[in-house]
Amino acid sequence: MTTDRVVPAYPFEGALFWFLAGGRPHSQSHPYYRVLYGNDPHSLSTKAAAVASLYPEISLAPADASLPDHGSYLRDGIYYHPDLRIGSNLGDNEWSDENLAVAAAALSSEGAPAFLNSNPALRGGTNLHTHFLARTSLQIRLAAKTKATLIGDSFFRHAYSFVAPWVRELLGEPTTAGQPRSKIAIEERTLDVVGLDFSPADLGAFAAMRASKEIAKYADSFRKAVEDASLHDQLEPRLLGLMAEAMDSGDVAKHVSRGFQTAGSMMTAVGLVPAIAAPASALEAVADVAGRTAAGVAARKDWYLLGAKMKEIAIREALERHKRGASR
Repeated sequence: MTTDRVVPAYPFEGALFWFLAGGRPHSQSHPYYRVLYGNDPHSLSTKAAAVASLYPEISLAPADASLPDHGSYLRDGIYYHPDLRIGSNLGDNEWSDENLAVAAAALSSEGAPAFLNSNPALRGGTNLHTHFLARTSLQIRLAAKTKATLIGDSFFRHAYSFVAPWVRELLGEPTTAGQPRSKIAIEERTLDVVGLDFSPADLGAFAAMRASKEIAKYADSFRKAVEDASLHDQLEPRLLGLMAEAMDSGDVAKHVSRGFQTAGSMMTAVGLVPAIAAPASALEAVADVAGRTAAGVAARKDWYLLGAKMKEIAIREALERHKRGASR
């Protein structure tokens, strides 16, 4: 299973909500936002936005949290921002009877309370545990309904194992359990290793990234690599291996491209001799096409540089805003 849509799960969902608040998130002293945001949403926020940007469409399980330009893009309980390509159906609710029933059943599973207490953000009793499990139920159901990929970390993957069986048994609804690439667990450390992040970290940079066709091309290949790596027991080594292979393949393609460009230059010089001008021109045209093709292959192989491209787009957006401000 591979999709063009993602449902962010713990801890990326909360960190993305933190990011989308544009510097005005709610206080984590409130138990609702303690559960929603997780342990360290500030440091994870741009990484969460970068992970979500691997997918053309982002579906958020609704929450009591700010969304960009909601006054303009909220219609009849449905929020969709066409530039950011983020949507949320506010008619869904983690506090529904269905989600609470799933949460109660999951919490009664052997080992569930102890597991949840291993997370500092969830220590404090049954109410926090119930909220977290109800949100997990909401995310699982949303991903199944929209045929989206769930992305979280290893903590989410474990929580999923408690919740998904009850979604099927109590609600009779399908889940994506057992479907390849439908559920991906990737750690923050891995995002640091592969450089999937960007700065300056603001909504303007995020909007520029979401609008960039170049980023979309890089993201498509990067996403497929992450999905492939997720099928292996050790995602990070597999992903790094795929990135190394892409780097080596890209280097070969660049050498081929440069070789054709050099050949084209040589043919142009030979073409000055009248007797062989026509054949040389034909060869030059072939070399030009082949060179551009090889250059395109090299560009596609550079997907492992997605993080660097994101930073480039973010910096360009910041400089453009500075220019616009200076010209006023």
